[in-house]
Amino acid sequence: MESGKIIADTTPDEILASPLLEDYGIREPLYISALKEAGCAIEGDAKPSSLTTLPLEQYKPAVQAWFDGSKAQPPKTPAETLLEVRGLTYSYDGEKNALEDVSFDIKRGEFVSVLGKNGSGKSTITKLIMGVIEADSGSMSMNGQDLNELTIFERSQKVGVVMQNPNHMISHHMIFDEVAFGLRNRGVEEKQIEAKVLEVLELCGLSKYRHWPIEALSYGQKKRVTIASILVLEPELLILDEPTAGQDYRNYTSMLSFIEKLNRELGVTVMIISHDMHLVLEYTSRSIVIADSKLVADAPMTQVFSSPELLDQANLTTTSLFELATKVGIEDTNGFMQHFINVEKAHRQQKSDDVNQLEKAVA
Repeated sequence: MESGKIIADTTPDEILASPLLEDYGIREPLYISALKEAGCAIEGDAKPSSLTTLPLEQYKPAVQAWFDGSKAQPPKTPAETLLEVRGLTYSYDGEKNALEDVSFDIKRGEFVSVLGKNGSGKSTITKLIMGVIEADSGSMSMNGQDLNELTIFERSQKVGVVMQNPNHMISHHMIFDEVAFGLRNRGVEEKQIEAKVLEVLELCGLSKYRHWPIEALSYGQKKRVTIASILVLEPELLILDEPTAGQDYRNYTSMLSFIEKLNRELGVTVMIISHDMHLVLEYTSRSIVIADSKLVADAPMTQVFSSPELLDQANLTTTSLFELATKVGIEDTNGFMQHFINVEKAHRQQKSDDVNQLEKAVA
């Protein structure tokens, strides 16, 4: 359905064989996207709604050739450590640990994810970094400075957190005032505030809305306002808690492509807290996996998603990309997924460049 109207009433096989999903901003299964990238024609009578019914033998040569022609290189990990977490343990009730002896590093300029099912303990990490709660044991340092020596306000100048629901962060009626609030709270001069807010609003694609009331914006635009209100403070680490919550595929793709651009072009260090495996696979380079309050993996995300045993331990499922690779006989599932991700990322970057050129031409 679209705008209250039925646009298709047919079988899943026919829908997957048509361009409908792409036309209406709905995510298609990753194995379908990979088959299309390999040049495979997807027909309804091939029953593409399931990998178990697809005639994969006829697609195997094309998929293998597509992968063989790749030069899938894993993303390079920056060398400089920004955040260091060691032996972090915390219990809400004094009995059961929400986090137990968790250690990891975040490198400056990385785009990483903390992955786990609901209740695994991943959101507790954010609260501890923010200073909202205090660890029972363990340490955290940023740029070598112990975070326990900093107040919540001082931490907020180094770490920016974007919550799931933008309405829980917004406190002003007008967009400009919302983004300017943090700078005014720091006592920055109004001339500097105006210049800085306008710069960030332009960066976030919100400059033309600067005099609008926030209530007039869509959910996705409100999310961008909250990101702008954090970016204007120039944090060293940007944390997004479940960024896909409450958004459809089209809107969250737009937002995550924007975050990806901030990371790529401005070097903003990004940490995403999520249980959305597709999001993690498509956008982040490394996954810190939490299960039952413990760290069970800290590795490149393609390596994580190539380990069914690890995913089972974390109560997560394998992706259709992994299933496709194994069913067509590709042993290097890690490399296969990395190649697909590199291709998708190149498409997103090209699309972003095209939009930027169009906007400049119109302006």
